[in-house]
Amino acid sequence: GFYAVCRLINGAILILGWLGCLSVCMVGGSHRLIYIEGEIIIKRTTQLRQLLANGGPGIVPGCSDCFTARLIEDAGFPVVYITGGGTANTFLGRPDIGLITLNELVSQVERISDAVSVPVIADCDTGFGGVANVARTIRAYERAGAAGFHIEDQLFPKRCGHFDGKAVVPAKEMHYRLQAALDARTDPD
Repeated sequence: GFYAVCRLINGAILILGWLGCLSVCMVGGSHRLIYIEGEIIIKRTTQLRQLLANGGPGIVPGCSDCFTARLIEDAGFPVVYITGGGTANTFLGRPDIGLITLNELVSQVERISDAVSVPVIADCDTGFGGVANVARTIRAYERAGAAGFHIEDQLFPKRCGHFDGKAVVPAKEMHYRLQAALDARTDPD
């Protein structure tokens, strides 16, 4: 399955996914709340940031639908990861080659975030375009309920991390993408 090992470093999260694919993730997300110990209410973004500050959630199983997300939560995992590749596979019946759209992924993030009470980290591919698109993507993911997200450093159209023929953007462009994502966040956590 899909998973991520997360570590908080200078306000960004490094995610090492299966087969060694590396992405960068920022903590952000909606102001959706979760219940802990019956009475205390905490934002999912705050819970994710606290998990990361305490060494990270460890293995974060991935899902592409609400049912699998609920199974992950019911198994006791503190975070759910939404895989873009898995969503492309199950939603479109196609490989992860950049066919799934921002709106399709955002709607899936919203459904999955509504189905679970734990924080959700979501794949937002390359940000769906240039720097302005990255900012728009981050705001949409926050509204949909993502507590965190990651952006890939591939050229568009992207290819799934374990496919041959990938190409990455220059480091300077990735820096601009990350800055746009950080600037677009509305949640301080």
